[in-house]
Amino acid sequence: MVEIVFDHYDAGDERRREALLTLGNGVVAWRASAPEAAFIGAETKHYAGLYRAGWYDNAQRMVNGRMVRIDSLVNLPDPSGLIFSADGEQWVEGSVTSYRQYLDLETSVLRRDLQLRLGDNRLELKEERFVSLADPTLTILRWEIQSDDALDQFVVHSLLDGDTTNRLIERDQAYEGKRLEIENVVHNEDGFAALLARLPESGEQVAVACQLIAHPSMHWSTAVSQKRLTQQACSSAGHSCWVIEKRVRVLLNREIPQPFASITQLLPKITYAVLRGEHEQRWKAIWAHIGLKLNDASLSMPLRLGMWHVLQNSPIAQDNADQGFPSRGWQEGYFAQIFWDEMFAFPFLASQFSKVSERLLDYRYRRLGAAKRSANEAGFEGAMFPWRSARDGTEQTPPFRLNPLSGRWMKDPTCLQRHIGSAVVYDVWQHFQITGNLDWFARVGAELMIEVARFWASRVAEDLVTGRYMIRGVIGPDEYHNSYPGNPQPGLDNNAYTNMMAAWVLFQTHCMLEYLPRDQRTTLMQRLQVDRAEPEAWSRIAQRIYLPFLPDGVLNQFDGYEQLLASVPNWEKGSDPRLDWLLEARDDSTDRYGLTKQADVLTLFYLFPAPELKRLCEAMGYPFDESEMQRTVEFHLARITHESSLSKVICAGALAQLQPETSWKFFRDCLRTDLDAPSDSGTLEGVHLAAMGGAIDVLQRHYLGIFPMPDTLHLRPSIPAALDGVTLGFRFRGQHMQVSLQSRRLTLKLAEEASPVDIFCAGRRLTLAPGKSLSLNCSNAMITNDKEDP
Repeated sequence: MVEIVFDHYDAGDERRREALLTLGNGVVAWRASAPEAAFIGAETKHYAGLYRAGWYDNAQRMVNGRMVRIDSLVNLPDPSGLIFSADGEQWVEGSVTSYRQYLDLETSVLRRDLQLRLGDNRLELKEERFVSLADPTLTILRWEIQSDDALDQFVVHSLLDGDTTNRLIERDQAYEGKRLEIENVVHNEDGFAALLARLPESGEQVAVACQLIAHPSMHWSTAVSQKRLTQQACSSAGHSCWVIEKRVRVLLNREIPQPFASITQLLPKITYAVLRGEHEQRWKAIWAHIGLKLNDASLSMPLRLGMWHVLQNSPIAQDNADQGFPSRGWQEGYFAQIFWDEMFAFPFLASQFSKVSERLLDYRYRRLGAAKRSANEAGFEGAMFPWRSARDGTEQTPPFRLNPLSGRWMKDPTCLQRHIGSAVVYDVWQHFQITGNLDWFARVGAELMIEVARFWASRVAEDLVTGRYMIRGVIGPDEYHNSYPGNPQPGLDNNAYTNMMAAWVLFQTHCMLEYLPRDQRTTLMQRLQVDRAEPEAWSRIAQRIYLPFLPDGVLNQFDGYEQLLASVPNWEKGSDPRLDWLLEARDDSTDRYGLTKQADVLTLFYLFPAPELKRLCEAMGYPFDESEMQRTVEFHLARITHESSLSKVICAGALAQLQPETSWKFFRDCLRTDLDAPSDSGTLEGVHLAAMGGAIDVLQRHYLGIFPMPDTLHLRPSIPAALDGVTLGFRFRGQHMQVSLQSRRLTLKLAEEASPVDIFCAGRRLTLAPGKSLSLNCSNAMITNDKEDP
């Protein structure tokens, strides 16, 4: 059993813990707020968020004197409120003498054990809650209360609160606020209560229904006041043990029965043990499928936590889910909008749960029409995907961000991060290389690639002096550089990451047509009106895209980056507050300094192994040898502030081959991004899914060397000296495999029931038969298989 444990209560840290321990199943997300907090005026310490994945509101708001609409995930009516008393006067708050909260990652059940005093009575409270993976719209909270002595009186209050707002993030309040109107209320004496609410502008509906179950049974009365349903019960039978269950159903639109009163029939009647057992079995099957084993507990726990969060924020429970991969999970951070974060989790998802990665790509495909309209409106061809997406695939980047230090609004031009389309193509290619699913690729993936390639082919501009193609007026992943100093117009020229990824997209889309069978290729090209000349044009453009190399062979971040100021007066790296906020409050800007939130260029080293990066640069007409790569890495490492949660995981992957021990240090740090975050950090708004997914990817691809390629599976390990005792299962082209590391010997095994798989390792191409294995001595690159002696 792997657990996340908090052995004491810390009011100042509760909101971070609530986010870290949020339960979900890809349909419902439920922050881990204490149920009693709903009654004791602890709003500043706790935040009881409940969300349906992908259910946004874009009601109009006045922000900085401008009417704006952006999609924001809706905080639903809160069903979690629960409290008890032994006399009807002294309640549970303030009386706790022992506290333990712990999450069982294997079963995705969150527990709290409390010992407390109410007057002369000593009691123990055991709490369990889960969001069902077996029944995706069901959540359950269960309290078991044990008293040392029989109580003359036992009083319970339960709350279903319809007066909720989106108020988790103070600096976003101009965009947030009240989103729901209550339309109907249903309750009865059997402990049932339900609210029906709607979004005023769209008319979409949500229903939250609760069924209370008590042992011994209790008679419930309900008071309705200002959109809050309070259910009350009192027992005077002299018992010493009570069990209170809250079964909650969260439904949207067509899921809501008509008439609404019939919703009372939709809560399950079977026992709690059966409901929890069905849920636990689903999670246990997931972990068995992954097959992760690590001897080092300091690695095992954070990696499993990362896998758990990545999975429960992905569409794992419903086949027809239409949702993306939110950067901070299904919570209010970044309004739960969709950026590029799935790119860092995709190698893990596609090699473990290919149907899940396919659903995430289907989310992009369903919004391809919106991306094509955006490109057309901007004067380009193909598809221009938005930097921030949500419901309909249009750009959702807020026009302003509030600086909490100065109280001033800062313009947000990061919608110019056009590299998002390249990330979509990278995800498509990863999925195809891992799964080999030609039917899906011909139907969905290839079209996504072609339309993004068309965008880049139209977005470049030829420079007549150099004869190269330039990409001007864009922003890279490093959001600390949005414009040139003194220039009010946002955008930079020839961002290295953007330009190289554009070239890669054009090269790869040209090549990918050859992987399709002739009939599928012909059908695709006819459907999309691709003539024979167009792919050749993509390749010619890619060969001539400009890269901002400096005279010493260092790949610069963008044109002119090396001319920026080297240091910020009266500031130390790693200090608070955030550099962009600090400088704006000083009437200054990060645009003036050569310091990065995260290094764009190192992201290229993260995505591509050094040999592949070298080949890509050479195909573009730029030599890029190992010494130049090392100088490039040192140049950018010296300038990173690591104020992005992605920064250290990118460094870990980027340096795995070039500087293994430095990579390992970054890896150990990135594993603790949310676990060791300060109480007032961004983690309280939602965990950092890209950092979590990226850490898994560093282990799987960069360290253990699992690199799927179009021809076959390549094994390219780069094992840090401190890494040992690892086993991980995965699938390649539908075949189940297992990779393990023990005493610097890497072993790859193919399942008994599988078909043969070709492996390329240490310069040799081998065929791995079902039930057989091959081993690589990572110290001398010697290979042995089941028929050879080591």
